[in-house]
Amino acid sequence: MPGLVNLDKARSRLTAGRAVSGVKDATLKAGAGVQKPSLSRYSNANPLIIGHRGGGGLMYPEYTAEGYAQAYADGLRVFEIDFYSLTDTALGVIHDSTFPRTTITTGNVADANTATFKAALIDAYSWHGTYSDTLVPMLLPEVLTAYAGNVIFVPEPKGGASVANCVSALQARSIPTDQALIQSFALTGLGSAMAAGYPVMKLWTSGDTPASVLAAGVTYMGLADTQSDAVISEYVASGLKVIIYTVNTRYNLARFLALGVVGVFSDDPLYIARSTPFRNSDNFASKLWLPGMHSWFSGDDYLLTNARRGRFDGTDELRFSDLSATWERQGYLGPQNKTSFSFEYQSKFGTGSGTTSAAQVFLGDVSMSDRPFTNTASESYPCGAMFYRRGNGTVNVYQIVPGVGGANFTTTTLLTRTGTAVEANVPLRTKISAVPSGGNTSVTIEWFNSAGALVDTATVTYTGTLTWGHTWIGKGSIDLSFRGLLAA
Repeated sequence: MPGLVNLDKARSRLTAGRAVSGVKDATLKAGAGVQKPSLSRYSNANPLIIGHRGGGGLMYPEYTAEGYAQAYADGLRVFEIDFYSLTDTALGVIHDSTFPRTTITTGNVADANTATFKAALIDAYSWHGTYSDTLVPMLLPEVLTAYAGNVIFVPEPKGGASVANCVSALQARSIPTDQALIQSFALTGLGSAMAAGYPVMKLWTSGDTPASVLAAGVTYMGLADTQSDAVISEYVASGLKVIIYTVNTRYNLARFLALGVVGVFSDDPLYIARSTPFRNSDNFASKLWLPGMHSWFSGDDYLLTNARRGRFDGTDELRFSDLSATWERQGYLGPQNKTSFSFEYQSKFGTGSGTTSAAQVFLGDVSMSDRPFTNTASESYPCGAMFYRRGNGTVNVYQIVPGVGGANFTTTTLLTRTGTAVEANVPLRTKISAVPSGGNTSVTIEWFNSAGALVDTATVTYTGTLTWGHTWIGKGSIDLSFRGLLAA
């Protein structure tokens, strides 16, 4: 068969330079040692965290051998698989019904045969920002064969593919019935999976009720994260095992678990499954996303393909070349849970400067958890300290206070210090330090020139205690890069 994937080669290519290790959560580690993963081990107390679109589309290029291999190496043991039936009855693994979003090819997936599907090379760098070479799409048997017995598969037949196709593929590779959960938006065909002993999940569509789903013999229910708490609670109370899609913040994971769900799909499963920092510095030199590197445009919408998420540049930089304002959480650093701390970073301004061009850092208080921060008036919960080093030499420090009763947050200026315009195209170090002081927090900011000499320093009083949780980096309307992030 043409274009078969070499899994060992795929694993080594994407693993190089990776430094995510020590995942402590039992959900991810199940099956990594003596025990094999089993659906029977998961519950509300030990939730099933499913890598959405493979191993998690925010972390890894979706539905690629490289993405699956790195997710597995990082500790993930529950993989989603979307697949379509090709014209020669082969089953191609891809999310969309058309090729253009993730490949160099146009056209419909259903019109491809094995050869043309394999030739639809995946240009991951253009939309994911990782891996400069084109990657080869996978067939369903390749994924099943590579990880049989070592992970739980959550397949979804799409287009012309059927549940029967899925069952046949699972049985051909002797996948145990407790290591697969077949999902579908349609009840039609799920009976064949249940007859074969495989558990099934009905994905919500209009007209579904707990009673109608239970009457069909289904045990799992997939609900969107946009469903109300009341609807989710109704399905949970019925006895159905509820799984939510898609959950990318620890805040929302905690919220849904409190409602009684047994699992979630996530684009960043390693991140949401852990409640402590992965590391205290960046690893931009690896050219791979670290857990919790999320940007938002509005609300809970994360940015993946948009340049606002940034792209790895040079030897060790994260560059935001899009001229729109941007904030991106560096989730791997948090929560720090510290009242005495320091944080330093280097920022590099592109050519041009002005009052709106700024390297921005927001140190959020633990009270806001890891909810999105965009510094827009529509948010009520942000709380913390915000720092701007502007291209024209001005340095600002702000205190952000949550709104009361759902009102928008408010901003208090703690410092405005003018100076000479920054040097362009060279890294400039900035250091922030904080210590408790008489019921408040004393915050010192130091900024340096390209030679490492101190330009200026200032100390301000943050009203109340700032307990550092998560970290966001951002920029105003300029091409800007970050490197050297260090929490202590």
